[in-house]
Amino acid sequence: FEKNRKMTNQTPSSKLEEEKMKKNFVCCFNNGCDIGLSLMVLRKRAKLSQTELGKNLRVSHAAISDIERNVTRVSWQVVLDWIHYCGYSADVNVKQPWPHH
Repeated sequence: FEKNRKMTNQTPSSKLEEEKMKKNFVCCFNNGCDIGLSLMVLRKRAKLSQTELGKNLRVSHAAISDIERNVTRVSWQVVLDWIHYCGYSADVNVKQPWPHH
């Protein structure tokens, strides 16, 4: 989970563009990625409690905790709802897996 470096070279011409730049992040979810940690970082950057996020997603704060600790598997719909409620947008790019030899 890292800030998109391309955006840091641009100079914002308005407050709106500055906010957009702050919220442009790249995270790759693959076999080696800690999706729970990435979602927790998004929640904390949005300054949301587990309880507040849970209410919006219609789950308990305990369920949010379980997702962040990778105790519970999470659906793509929950991931997308989580991202949007935290004030971010999501672009999904699906690639073929590496060929097995």
